[in-house]
Amino acid sequence: MKAKFKKDFSHRAIWLPIVLFSVFLLSVLICVVLTPLRFEFCSGLLGCSPFIIVVCLKPYELTDLNVLQGNGTIQVDHIYRIQEINKGISVFYTWPGGKAERKRFFAVKDIDAFISTLQEINPNIKLN
Repeated sequence: MKAKFKKDFSHRAIWLPIVLFSVFLLSVLICVVLTPLRFEFCSGLLGCSPFIIVVCLKPYELTDLNVLQGNGTIQVDHIYRIQEINKGISVFYTWPGGKAERKRFFAVKDIDAFISTLQEINPNIKLN
């Protein structure tokens, strides 16, 4: 593992899925309490809950193979542009072969460390 970057939980892109999933889970559990098959429904919902919570709380990671993980998987060699937007970073990259352009958003706490680490690996990244 080369680096880990903490998520900025004050950004809506991070806390909104957690809140929406919690509201959904609470409403489903209320409906389940009113049905006779309580145990079957609750065990299924509680089985998937830890996975979703871990995914939302896990920090962004830069692996030894120069792959950025956390909001999908991106090879740092394919990143060509970074744009700073509202307490976060939009990363523009191409798929292998240069066929399609994609964009991912990363809400990181330390934006400067995130950018400098990516530029150390790929100095061709442009800043906007």
